Amino acid sequence: MPPDKQTLHMERIFDAPRQVVFDYFTVPELICTWWGPQSVTTEKAEIDLQPGGSCRWEMRDAENKLLLLHGRVVEVFPPERLVMTHQWDGDDQMTTLTLEFIAMGKQTRLLLKQEGISKAIPIHLYDDWWTGTLARLQTVMH
Repeated sequence: MPPDKQTLHMERIFDAPRQVVFDYFTVPELICTWWGPQSVTTEKAEIDLQPGGSCRWEMRDAENKLLLLHGRVVEVFPPERLVMTHQWDGDDQMTTLTLEFIAMGKQTRLLLKQEGISKAIPIHLYDDWWTGTLARLQTVMH
């Protein structure tokens, strides 16, 4: 990894089968029910679930500002693994998000890794975003 980049690692356990958790990351109608921390609403999600396919999330923050996140699917092995790039509209930084879904009976262990985060951006901002986002996912799935 370049010295000016950093990586975020997270792990969460969900009380849902692996396919269900995978679907919440890949089915646009489900993505819109939880994607983003509490202060963000996802209005539209698109994902072409094949290598090279595009993905896009249209969100609004608490001040009603439009947030656009886009990327490409790098790898997809349903329901085990999903790798995609993420880039905020108007930002030249691109990160790579790797999601691994590990079956644990009726539960799923999610391993999240986001690589290529500029060291100019405090890592806690990404940590806070994903902590809030995954907490919403926990709530929606119950």
